[in-house]
Amino acid sequence: MGQGRDFSSRLFLLGADMMDSSKYIKFLELFVATGRVPSLDRQLLLSRPWEGVEQDPLFDFLVSLMQDRCLVPKVLSSKVRSEIFFTKTGQFVNECVHDIKFLHQRAYTDIKRSEEVQAWSADERRAMWRKLLADIDAGYAEYGFDSGFFIRLFSTDDGLEDELNWEKLSLDWREAMKTKFRLQLAAKLERQRPVLVLRIMNALKALDDKIELYGMTEKESLRLWEMTNGTWSETEFEKKLNIVRAADKYPEIEEIVERMGRTAGNNGSDRLAVAEGSMMMLEHSSGSDIEGITVGNDLNSLLPSELAQYADDSMVSLFAYKYLTKNLQTFRYKSEITQPSRKLSFVRAARKGPMIVCIDTSASMYGLPQQIEQSLLGRIEIKAEELDRACFLIDFSVSVRTIDLRERRKRNREARLGKKRDDYNFAPDHVPFIGGGTSSRKLLATLFATLDNEGDSYVNADVLIISDFLMPIDDGIIPDRIRKYRQTGTRFYALHITTDGQDDTPWTKLFDKVFTIRYRQARRY
Repeated sequence: MGQGRDFSSRLFLLGADMMDSSKYIKFLELFVATGRVPSLDRQLLLSRPWEGVEQDPLFDFLVSLMQDRCLVPKVLSSKVRSEIFFTKTGQFVNECVHDIKFLHQRAYTDIKRSEEVQAWSADERRAMWRKLLADIDAGYAEYGFDSGFFIRLFSTDDGLEDELNWEKLSLDWREAMKTKFRLQLAAKLERQRPVLVLRIMNALKALDDKIELYGMTEKESLRLWEMTNGTWSETEFEKKLNIVRAADKYPEIEEIVERMGRTAGNNGSDRLAVAEGSMMMLEHSSGSDIEGITVGNDLNSLLPSELAQYADDSMVSLFAYKYLTKNLQTFRYKSEITQPSRKLSFVRAARKGPMIVCIDTSASMYGLPQQIEQSLLGRIEIKAEELDRACFLIDFSVSVRTIDLRERRKRNREARLGKKRDDYNFAPDHVPFIGGGTSSRKLLATLFATLDNEGDSYVNADVLIISDFLMPIDDGIIPDRIRKYRQTGTRFYALHITTDGQDDTPWTKLFDKVFTIRYRQARRY
């Protein structure tokens, strides 16, 4: 009895393996990243079937979708189209997970009943076993439950008293439930396939329409897809497009992104590397270069017997067939044999430090400076993801906040799929303006604390400060601190956004490179 209950409790979670969307989302991520359908490991099912992976209709559905010859070439033709496929299919997956949970809840009554029958008393079993089998047969006969077998089993002497018979009943009943559960899900997925494909195709068409109307590039399309949370709504679309295209007016933005996106150079400690290739060995003055016999279609290496076939009119057809199938017998020469060659060496390695962007969100940065900051921030986020580098935002005014932009980007992507997004204090691709004055002391304290975090984790960092630099500076301490960080490979850049006629500030002398964007402030009457 006790063993039966333990087994029933484990089997009760028959749909739990499909109630977490994260594994399906990872499956989609691998597909859009590589263009290949990731393979599922079925070895466990073959070697240890009692621990093997259950049939998963949602996985099978996704695999068939990724092998659709009409759909796949369209969605993998560009990064933004892959992202559209990922978003729309990811949303569908999350909807399916909700449906799976609902189907599981509907089966809960039968699952619970299959557990309770094992605790029936002897009188309950004698009085109710026939009705129980009739009920199970009505719902699960077509899904593998054999009620006739249990009628014969319970009709024998002591059949109703044998605990193993009731455990067998519970097991077979639940196996039938599982089969019904997964077959119903598979059928539902197939019914919904046209709806999903239509969603994807409509989104792709909307993309093409926007590209034609606005002349958008691939990068602009991808950025706008992210900024509009996976939709192509006309609401503020042109406004966001102007933000994305700010870099066209100010080439300094692209140059800053390239500077911030530096890759690891020749600095750093040595690491062991393996150079691989091939080599050919041929002994001088060897008696013969012939190593043996092989098959192929090299006419210069044919055996005499094969040449004889070619010369015989009755055998020439056989010779042609063997040539086309590469089954002619040929000599194998030593000089044609290549052997793998490996060479150990030491190369210089460098840690890829984080990208840290400090954005001035004080009142003096409203207007055009705000748009420039947003455009630059979006490009740096994409660059950090391409290079797999950590990326942090420090927005400062009278107060300071530090945000992990890679993590925020991940959460925003999950939110587009229908998952709940944690509060990151500001909407995706939006710079929150605190207003008020600017506290350089708080900014630098936060920046230096970030650079000092976890020992040498922030070696080779790239720091960018975007501001009008209308804030006080402590000339005695700051230059020494920055010089110290430079010695670890950290680089400091500045984007000085200023109005015409404004002079440089003492801040601009502290950086490896200062970029300046001047603009004319709109007059207000």
